[in-house]
Amino acid sequence: MKAKVFKRVLSLTLAASLMVIPVPQNVKAEVTVPDPYYEFTFDGGVTNNKVENEGTKTGVTAEIKGRAEGLGVMEDEVRGNHVLNLPGGSTNGAEEGRLVLPDDMFSDVTDAGFAFSFWINIDGNASQYSRIFSGTVNGQNSDAGGGSWNAPEFAFVAGSESASDLGSGQGGYHTSVYLPDQSAQLKLVWSKQFSRNTWQHVTISVSPTSYDVYLDGASVPITYDRNSNQNTILSTLFADGAKVLKQYKYCAIGSSVYQTDKDLKAKLDEFRFYNTALTKEQAKAAYDSYAVRDSVVGSLRSKVAEAKEKSISFYTKESYEVLSDAIAEGEEGIENPVTEANVNRLISNIDTALAGLVYYTGITADTAFSLEQLANETAEAKGLLAGGGLSAESEMALEQAITAADAALAAENDQKAVDEALIAIRKAVGEKSYGSTLHFDADPKNSKSEVFHGSTGFLYGVSEVGVPSADLIKAIQPKILVQKAADGQQHPSGDGYRLTPYLEECGVENIQIYLQDYYLEWPYESNGIDDYNTKARQIVTKMLDGKSDEEIAKYSFVIFNEPDGIWYTNKVDQMCNDWLTIYTTIKDICPDAKVAGPNFSVYNSSAYQKFFAFCKTNNCLPEYITWHELQKDKLTSFASHCKEVKGYVETYYAGSLIEPVIFVNETVNFDDVGNPGALVNWLSIFDEEDVYASLPYWGLANSMNELAADANKPNGAWWVYKWYAQMTGNKTPLTLENIGNPSAYGRLYGLTSVDDDAQMVYSLFGGQAGKQTVSIENLTSTKTFEGADMAHVKIYSTKYTGHHGFADEIPVEYEGNLPLSGDDLIFTIKDAELMDAYFAIITPATSDKVTAISAYEKNWEQTYEAEDAELIGNATAYTKANGGDLARSNRAEVGNMNTENDGVKFTVDVQQDGRYRMNIYYSSQAPQVDALTLDYVATGGQNRAVGALSTHTLSIDGGSPQEIVYDSTVKWGYYNYKTVYVDLTAGTHTVQLMYKGESQNGKNVNSMLCALLDKIDLVYGPDTAKVITVEPEELIASQSGYKLAYSETYSGAGAAVGSGALEFYVSVPRDGYYAVGTKGNGTAVLKKNRIHYANDAKAESAVTVDQMKLLDLTIGNDNAGMVYLTAGINGMSIEGKDLTLDLITFTEVTEATEGNPITIEAEDCQLSGQDAGDAYTYLPGSTAVPKVIANSYASGKKAVEGFRGGKGSTLSFTVTVAEAGDYKLSVTYANDEPAPVMKKQDGGNYVHPYNTDLVERYAQIAVNGTTPQTVYFKNTLCWDTYKNTVIDVTLKKGSNTIVVSNDNSYKFSALQDDFTPRFDKFVIAPAATIQMKQPAYVPDTKGDTPQPTPSDPSQCNQNTGNATGNTTDTAKDTTKEATLDAAAFLTDNAGLPTGNKEEAKKSAFAALSARVRKAAKTSNKIKWNKVKDADGYVVFGGKCNIGKQKNKFNVLTIIKGNGTTSYTHKSLKKGTYYKYIVQAYKVTDGKIQILSTSKTIYSATTGGKYGNVKSLTLNKKNVKLKKGGKFTLRVTEKKTTKNMMRHRAVAFESSNTKIATVNGKGVVKAKKKGSCNIYIYAQNGIYKKIKVTVK
Repeated sequence: MKAKVFKRVLSLTLAASLMVIPVPQNVKAEVTVPDPYYEFTFDGGVTNNKVENEGTKTGVTAEIKGRAEGLGVMEDEVRGNHVLNLPGGSTNGAEEGRLVLPDDMFSDVTDAGFAFSFWINIDGNASQYSRIFSGTVNGQNSDAGGGSWNAPEFAFVAGSESASDLGSGQGGYHTSVYLPDQSAQLKLVWSKQFSRNTWQHVTISVSPTSYDVYLDGASVPITYDRNSNQNTILSTLFADGAKVLKQYKYCAIGSSVYQTDKDLKAKLDEFRFYNTALTKEQAKAAYDSYAVRDSVVGSLRSKVAEAKEKSISFYTKESYEVLSDAIAEGEEGIENPVTEANVNRLISNIDTALAGLVYYTGITADTAFSLEQLANETAEAKGLLAGGGLSAESEMALEQAITAADAALAAENDQKAVDEALIAIRKAVGEKSYGSTLHFDADPKNSKSEVFHGSTGFLYGVSEVGVPSADLIKAIQPKILVQKAADGQQHPSGDGYRLTPYLEECGVENIQIYLQDYYLEWPYESNGIDDYNTKARQIVTKMLDGKSDEEIAKYSFVIFNEPDGIWYTNKVDQMCNDWLTIYTTIKDICPDAKVAGPNFSVYNSSAYQKFFAFCKTNNCLPEYITWHELQKDKLTSFASHCKEVKGYVETYYAGSLIEPVIFVNETVNFDDVGNPGALVNWLSIFDEEDVYASLPYWGLANSMNELAADANKPNGAWWVYKWYAQMTGNKTPLTLENIGNPSAYGRLYGLTSVDDDAQMVYSLFGGQAGKQTVSIENLTSTKTFEGADMAHVKIYSTKYTGHHGFADEIPVEYEGNLPLSGDDLIFTIKDAELMDAYFAIITPATSDKVTAISAYEKNWEQTYEAEDAELIGNATAYTKANGGDLARSNRAEVGNMNTENDGVKFTVDVQQDGRYRMNIYYSSQAPQVDALTLDYVATGGQNRAVGALSTHTLSIDGGSPQEIVYDSTVKWGYYNYKTVYVDLTAGTHTVQLMYKGESQNGKNVNSMLCALLDKIDLVYGPDTAKVITVEPEELIASQSGYKLAYSETYSGAGAAVGSGALEFYVSVPRDGYYAVGTKGNGTAVLKKNRIHYANDAKAESAVTVDQMKLLDLTIGNDNAGMVYLTAGINGMSIEGKDLTLDLITFTEVTEATEGNPITIEAEDCQLSGQDAGDAYTYLPGSTAVPKVIANSYASGKKAVEGFRGGKGSTLSFTVTVAEAGDYKLSVTYANDEPAPVMKKQDGGNYVHPYNTDLVERYAQIAVNGTTPQTVYFKNTLCWDTYKNTVIDVTLKKGSNTIVVSNDNSYKFSALQDDFTPRFDKFVIAPAATIQMKQPAYVPDTKGDTPQPTPSDPSQCNQNTGNATGNTTDTAKDTTKEATLDAAAFLTDNAGLPTGNKEEAKKSAFAALSARVRKAAKTSNKIKWNKVKDADGYVVFGGKCNIGKQKNKFNVLTIIKGNGTTSYTHKSLKKGTYYKYIVQAYKVTDGKIQILSTSKTIYSATTGGKYGNVKSLTLNKKNVKLKKGGKFTLRVTEKKTTKNMMRHRAVAFESSNTKIATVNGKGVVKAKKKGSCNIYIYAQNGIYKKIKVTVK
């Protein structure tokens, strides 16, 4: 009902009131509502956004202002007329949509008060503090008058049901009146919130004595007057003719007042302002004047009832959903009719829906019963449930709906039950939510920029040429690398000037130079700005002299590194002045030189703004804007930092010719380097913003910042960057569901791109344990998947392999076709480990066959954490989750294994008989040495990376132990693994690792030589020859000349079809020969990358990379020949015309590897040289001239010691080959030279405080007198550890002479010469051969599993103990005689609580001592003590009871065997309490016997309001009493958070009540002589025990 009708009602009311008619005493008088002073109805009189006033004041208008799309007057079907649409702000403080009311609207208000009334429909997404009405003193969007949050205003806001600041003692409000002089502020909290997404009538009446709120005519009390000053403020407003009130001159509906607020998102109708307060009766009358007649509402009620008679089972889902929606809307209309027009609309909608009903297939008007739809949709619901990934709430809802559906389907002819079950199924499916889920929007309309590929960069990631290898670098396509200044002293390697030719050949786009790394010390020693200016001039001049413009553009110079902490702490002004000095020097040398900065250690908003303002004024803006993001919280704060910097670019670079590059040149916190899942998080946040980033130098300079396990071998984290480099197309927007903030225990995150040209979608994700769900939404809106109902999906995975662990196997988690859910592709990884990462390649489906992820037969593997194993002796588990140390699997490890009585026993359970690969993850520090002599010392030394081997013994099922020797990892925290192959039978086994060697107890911790253990990975599969498969079609997006072709006849996702060179990388586990096989058509040439090393070690010497031809291929031939590949990454290409490349395979040929090469022991070579006879000091691994030494770890037990360079010494040998051509020369060596001790300015010795500085020794290798190649040999971390480097050489037919020398041309330190590594042997093999043809494995049909020929079995069994895994104990496994399932343990189990009880009568604490050892955001780890004679354990659990909600105990896991005493309950809801019970069981004569039942324990997952008990403190450690004596234990709980929901008080238990008892208050009473323990335990099982002795 609109204004004129309303006025007509009012006028009749007024007329009646003027008539002198006696009113009976029992008849209530009519209520009079005054005419509004201002009235804006939007039905007429709106011209050029000006809205005429229909109230009593004439000559005034309101104005619709803003620029947001959708702002203005619109037809509203619910109101049945025109309303004002306010679309809301997307930007804080922006004027995007508001109704500006007449100025001085309070000008005529008197002490009679005033009132507002209006209809409003507030959008569900409206911000809490968006103003509905605001009147200000200073105008809109102003913080004037005292700064942010201090603008005087009279306002009321939208509020929110989810608001967290409206409780007692908090600061939130609905009404704010801040006096113009800022002397006081009124804050009122209402007892009821505004409704959302529905029309509501509002009246607010204000007088000198009251502030009254009415919603839909009902009074809303004020809950809180925050400052207890309502009466004072109101009287102030109205005093002296409302003088203060009238200062609020600028009034509006929907306007944001502060820059931090958004404009209101809502619809408004019939706004009225009265120049008098309204009474309660008047407010009700104003609302009732809009009332809809009962007869009209009755018609709607009848129509809804008619519609509900229709059976949901008889009609198609689509047509019934229309009716269902109409019914739901009709029921809302009955409750809130709003207008008669709205009710009539709802009736019409139901009629239309009824007419549109379509019978389901097979249904007619005569059908009386149908359950077909229920049966079909129940089956689909079961499939959805089996797919995993749903939230716990959705799983529960689906399970309940499925149970009801199964019951209805089993019943006979109960249509009502079928309909109710179908409604429940659809509701559960329709309202499903997922657990931790990444939602990517593939709709091209919402796509973002192309994948930027800027996140791959390193700081000192490359130390020398070939370290790491060119293939390892090129494969991940790094963009910007940060290295030290030319001739810098900060580190012995990583010189950006020396590395320039090599890095350019590896595809690096820019080399950023830390100029201050010319200095020796960290933090940099300071000799004044003049000294630094001189050094900067020297460095830049040397590096740019003679360079072309193109070469100069590839450098950028960082003027200051972390100046906020070095040289310029709290001295921004001085830093700016000195910046200008160095900047001017650089630009004087070369105006085109690129400068980078300010390079703070953390982003500092105010400092950066000051810096850029200075640079703008002084014309010294950097071409590269840099800073560091090194802490975990930067994963969430970086986006705001980047946005701010981009704003500075717009402001301060405007009008300049510079287009600055934003580069976060050090990022990733310490415990995330080498962690695949975490690195997905880091690289994604930078690519989202199209900025560059590089990893930090926390550890080793030769490891690509912990991506390279060895010179040519990737670790698990490297593959994340390899896949990232493979991604093409446009990025998709990402939203997170049920994913918390980043922590030590991860955050699921990812990056997805869509490339319609290549017909591919890529998704890179990971970083969280448990279930990971990816939802790629609107996939069918892409050109590639238009009209599709399924997609082909291939998912690769990588895991944490330790920083030094070679990721030689990259499993395929899944490959097959998955159905789309509507327009979306949704898939779930159910059992991810914390540090896992995944890469999905999504292409059009290749057939109609669908394979569920759960049905895909991937190779079995399992991780067993050391901290979860049985700890023997003094072995101790340590948590490493504080961010201050390197990554460990699951953030924990086991140490303190210092004697032969210390160790770890794992219990493993394998599914089938067979051979298993066991990777044992260990860390072994280099003991401290004298810094100068490098000799081992007991105390007072340093870790100079002079490693030593350490030893454990391994026994399987108690069998004979074998020694396991571990290489050094230099520092504890760096992890590697040792591989052992074992034969195991299906079932449970024990794997025991014990320390072997001299006791380390009593030694200084830095001198200890003992290994830590992290985990073991157990992988099913024989130690046989490997088959490496390359799917060319997966690579076409980044290749020119090829496109995707797909059909059922091709393997994988299809084939690559086209012409030209298709480049790819092959990862192989071992050096040796691999037979090449192909599927497809055409002829081609197979090539491999080759590096041409410099002829000496001088900085200016050139390095080049090209490709060498290996084989001519006839595609489709399985015996084209064999090629020699280097363990790790091999860059290759296939080149040809009109090729169809379906598949390329490389099959390891062990016989050729063992029989074809020529091996020459170093000790058999010709050695020559003359001792210089000077006073040079030779360190370990060094000698004046080549000489043979004994070493038990070398081949043949001998080696040639590393010899001094520049003195003419050589090692040479002759090799005879049958054919001229390209050969591989493998050099086996050892090198453990640390950085030399350097002299500081004061004459003292200096070693870097935290970086492990290593020397990569080198040698010149010359063939037949030709120009030598200068080859660098990566540090092996121990003189007893031998590795190999493979180089390409060209040999002539017949005899060839190879000479090895060192020319001392590097000379990093004036105090120390250069040396060769220690040489063990040399192996020469043809680069390729067609003489020894061996068929490669090429699958004949889609989906075959490779079955290669096994290698020599004698090389497989490295386990000299009990290789079968069987024990000599022939005891019968009695657990097989009983059915061990959930039902068995839930039936007649007297140990479980009954009814609504939480505790079982027969429970006890001491025997099991069950406790939650670690609570995380989505998991609880339960730990218990081993119970003697138990055959296993069962863990029960569920959500805790809250209020009237009672949750049952369910069986979480059944553990067979007595070795496992922990369980992690995963995929939980954050901030939620769960309860657990553990039982120990024994099976006797086929029956289950419960040996012990734990107390119920309660633990909250993290991430919420409540926490757990962290520890207990007692007032006594031991108690001694006389018989009859008493003592009261007092307990203090330390909690993880301030708040904790109490499920049980601290409890007490005596281990022997005959000796001493204890009551619930901790009172111990002595009963008789003896001793016992008193257990004191918190609700989460954390406990202490004290010994009580009774005399």
